[in-house]
Amino acid sequence: MATSKAASVRLIRSSRRNAFRSRADAAATMTTAAKTLDGWGAWMERTGLALLDMGAPFAPARTAVVDNGSEAEASDLNGYSIVEAEDLQAARTLADGHPFLTDGNGKFTLEIFELAEM
Repeated sequence: MATSKAASVRLIRSSRRNAFRSRADAAATMTTAAKTLDGWGAWMERTGLALLDMGAPFAPARTAVVDNGSEAEASDLNGYSIVEAEDLQAARTLADGHPFLTDGNGKFTLEIFELAEM
């Protein structure tokens, strides 16, 4: 019998800032935000007990340190979630319907990593 392994699902988003030109732009953005929130709820419900940690978004402030003590450009990771799956393919299946993957416009990437046992 295979044991379950936890796969960490890290969410990456390209940088994008919202600038409102009018009330209509603001209303459209609010509608999009509501749809995204609904999408998160649907994805979490579909993922069920495999969702070990809903995760959290990362704050915009970030830095990266190189092994020689210098600074480097930090990645554009924007949050994380942790799911439990038998393998990477099963974790990939759990990512189906994830709100960041529903637009199909190439702006979002979902990375899936297996957590090593310690």
